Amino acid sequence: MKRWVRTIALVAVLAILAPIQFIDAATKSNMRLDELSSGIIIVDYESTSGADVKVRIAKGSEYYTYDMTGYNRFPLQMGDGTYEVMILEQVTDTRYRLVEKQSVSFQQGEGEQTVYLQSIQNIQWDESSEAVHKAAELVEQAESEQEKLNAIYDFVIQHVAYDEEKARAVTSGYIPSVSDTYEDQQGICYDYAALLAAMLRSAGIPTKLMMGYTEQIEGYHAWNEVYLDGEWVIIDPTVDAAYADSKQDMPPMVKEAEQYKADKHY
Repeated sequence: MKRWVRTIALVAVLAILAPIQFIDAATKSNMRLDELSSGIIIVDYESTSGADVKVRIAKGSEYYTYDMTGYNRFPLQMGDGTYEVMILEQVTDTRYRLVEKQSVSFQQGEGEQTVYLQSIQNIQWDESSEAVHKAAELVEQAESEQEKLNAIYDFVIQHVAYDEEKARAVTSGYIPSVSDTYEDQQGICYDYAALLAAMLRSAGIPTKLMMGYTEQIEGYHAWNEVYLDGEWVIIDPTVDAAYADSKQDMPPMVKEAEQYKADKHY
């Protein structure tokens, strides 16, 4: 099997934030917890000075740091337990003012995959999205989760082309647009994974967006894990779209777990 090598400039996209020096904190609440049972925190905060604002969500020693962009729904994807949610406003360089900090307790209960059905900052969708309408059309006659997955996966790898120019130009802070990828029919690995996740989530199939490394790709990479028949399976739409584009024999849709090493998931 030919190994597809595509150097992707996503190291900068999800670069780990430098250590932050916290200064002080205000008391006004800017967090909405009404969707906590679905594993979602909503942050409503805008700097009056126009300063950079970030949200950090931590559980134990693990944390995720996000830029505030205007669509600020963030997942609690690190399992059951207590999370620390912080809103940080830049003062200078890596010095940030702690606007607010809350401890929230999250228990997934019976719906343990619910968080992977939500619209979040980097997998943004709603019922009015063209991609969601297409997903509904594709799965209308499907009789199983596997058939739904097959239909949406086939559509994505057949209709989205890899954007080499974008891969070379992408900068730190990039967040994929599901709508743009669907409409433009091109993107980088992050775009493929976000589009597939949005379409599958809208069809009721829990789906993760994974970030890390694989033997299939040179450089930082994005792919998906899909919850199917009680287990998570690895799907890599970027790699498979390359095979489809070249008219080569397609590899198995479900990839070998030992070929992938994730350091982030959403």
